[in-house]
Amino acid sequence: MQFLIEFLIVSFAFWIVSSRMDGITVKGQNTIFAAAAIYIIGYTILKWVFMFIFKVLTLGFMFGMGFVAIILAALGAMYLVTALLDDYEIDSFPVLAAAVLVISVVSSVLRFLFYML
Repeated sequence: MQFLIEFLIVSFAFWIVSSRMDGITVKGQNTIFAAAAIYIIGYTILKWVFMFIFKVLTLGFMFGMGFVAIILAALGAMYLVTALLDDYEIDSFPVLAAAVLVISVVSSVLRFLFYML
């Protein structure tokens, strides 16, 4: 059930980003659900991989490296979305980075509203 809620939250964030940001083109509504699914799976896998790599490289003393791993995982997951889906296109890296930022903020606000209120 929690995965379904997370999927709907991220899908809504993708819908907001896709409909409001210039430089992002989506050819169908079903593409947003596919993009959200790929983003969630890619983010989960990449975050685990980057955290593991940084933990090995720093011998467990990660300090600020966890934040870097999360940012790299989010950017990598969004790149996976654009690489795997032909119907979801992002023009440039700054647009991709801005989309990741907006998706993260909107998802965090929606999670707070859903789980805390």
